[in-house]
Amino acid sequence: MPNENSLAATFQMQRGSLFADVSFTVEPGKPLAVLGSNGSGKSSLLHALSGLIAIRAGRIALANTTLDAPGERCFVPPAERRTSMVFQDYRLFGWLSVRGNLEFAVRARPRTATVGVSEIDELMTRFELNQIAGHRASALSGGQSQRLAIARALAARPEMLLLDEPFSALDRRVGDSVRAALGRAINDFPGPVVLVTHDLTDAQRFCDQAILLEHGRIQAAGPVDEVVNGIESATVLGRDTTPEG
Repeated sequence: MPNENSLAATFQMQRGSLFADVSFTVEPGKPLAVLGSNGSGKSSLLHALSGLIAIRAGRIALANTTLDAPGERCFVPPAERRTSMVFQDYRLFGWLSVRGNLEFAVRARPRTATVGVSEIDELMTRFELNQIAGHRASALSGGQSQRLAIARALAARPEMLLLDEPFSALDRRVGDSVRAALGRAINDFPGPVVLVTHDLTDAQRFCDQAILLEHGRIQAAGPVDEVVNGIESATVLGRDTTPEG
């Protein structure tokens, strides 16, 4: 029986030429990896969950609260969904400092009037941001921006965490440390986590479940090891379903 804080999504959506028709559930403590080639609908799926794209039919519900259901004339705007998303293009506030971006996320929490200084300090240490705390976000490198984007997403204390290729801009040295930090954060996160990635190793490292998308449809779903092994077997047999960037 699904946990009462689960994400339950069964919906259809249209984004340009892509028509997606999916159904899945994500329970707290069992992160979901979304795999697939370019254009398969991975990022679009996250955008629907976050409210950036309205679905055409079906229902998205988090913790028994309906977020989007056209048939019920229900649509909760993105800012009211208590969802944090790490975008591929970061979407940081470039005019604010590193610390300012984290403070903004804390202040944006519902019914939160004060900034959790110790919590921000802990996030900055965890994601190796202390030395650049006063730098404007617009002046950061790609890897620094990615680390800040992840930290800011966690600072908001969301009920659901959405990650779109969170390690794509990180070099190996920094990438390993940030992977470890994010791994701990995912393990401690109390709500559903959805990770879009092209890296099968990351999928197995961070997630319990996985779905494989092709042209907006789920072609495989189940325990992450089973889905990844199926992808690898199909590739060996000549049917290349290996996820791309």
